[in-house]
Amino acid sequence: LQNCNPYEVYVGDCSVSPDQWAEWPSGQQLLLTRSVSLTLQSNNGSHSSSDLEDAGDADGDSSEQKSGDAKKIIQLIVIAACLAFGVMMIVAGPGDPDLITVRAREVLGAADVIVADPEVVEIASAFGRGACEVLPTLDEDGQPLSRAARVSLVSSHVAAGKVVARLLSGDPILDGSLRVETEALHDAGVHYEVAPGVSHVTGIAAYAGFGLTGGRVREVRVVDAHDPQANLTPVDGGRATLVIVNSADGAADLAQRLIAEGWDPATPAALTVEGATVDQRTLVGSLAELPACVPNPEQCSAGMLIVGDVVTQRGDDSWFECKPLFGWRVLVPRTKEQAADLSDQLRTFGAVPVEVPTISVE
Repeated sequence: LQNCNPYEVYVGDCSVSPDQWAEWPSGQQLLLTRSVSLTLQSNNGSHSSSDLEDAGDADGDSSEQKSGDAKKIIQLIVIAACLAFGVMMIVAGPGDPDLITVRAREVLGAADVIVADPEVVEIASAFGRGACEVLPTLDEDGQPLSRAARVSLVSSHVAAGKVVARLLSGDPILDGSLRVETEALHDAGVHYEVAPGVSHVTGIAAYAGFGLTGGRVREVRVVDAHDPQANLTPVDGGRATLVIVNSADGAADLAQRLIAEGWDPATPAALTVEGATVDQRTLVGSLAELPACVPNPEQCSAGMLIVGDVVTQRGDDSWFECKPLFGWRVLVPRTKEQAADLSDQLRTFGAVPVEVPTISVE
């Protein structure tokens, strides 16, 4: 929108041009965010969204093509206008870029600046437009920014009139980290909206090949392995599923602790690491067997341990780790421009593409 000087955005009786947005009253900001109509004022007169969508083929374009182009323009302007007064908080999802929501794709495609957690920088780069600036939440030494520093980074770009998106990794709605950051934005006077994503808990379970309830299991309990006061006692004779997040590096100790808390040693359990990515691995066994199966804790990234009868569903529903090239690492000796399509196809079949840039292929 910074480059759309000939246009003004109208909402009801209010109009504002790009150079006035920084001073626009907060009440009118809210009105624009919730608006359902938009008028573009150009040198050739005023055009509503319906006028543009109904435009004919005066310039040689078909009505259908011009209508499609107009809809895209209207969509991007509405998104950008809403974001110009604040930041959109976007949850990236459990790992697979294809799981990012339609709303998130639209917003990332309209953003001038994407402030992204390090784990999701590639997703930000994939869906951001060409002129978009992607800023990892890391300091000059490669260490994670503090909450205050993240808010300051976002606020500075919002104050500069940029369209800002904040892309978060992990499961921030479940663990509360989203609320902590939005509270800090509110205290800093920055308006925000939230685009929720697929939860790690449900997404990784689906990619591992089972649901979280079913049959006599009608309850799910989610705990954090890093919580020393987490309640790990059995629930009503195995009628609940226990989900332990951040558990990969301590899975062996957790299995022994669960048995000590009263869980049947024969209870099915599944440990999934790198969930919903082509590097996903799921280890299945009983609580008694799990300690001997888990890899070296130092080699584990954050993972999720699921305990309960639902794990037995995996035999019929293990679809992701059964893809024809799952676990293969395939070298892709292509130029940068040529590699993307082939890499995407390999991921579709479960392979891990390793791109080897070349100057040319003859």
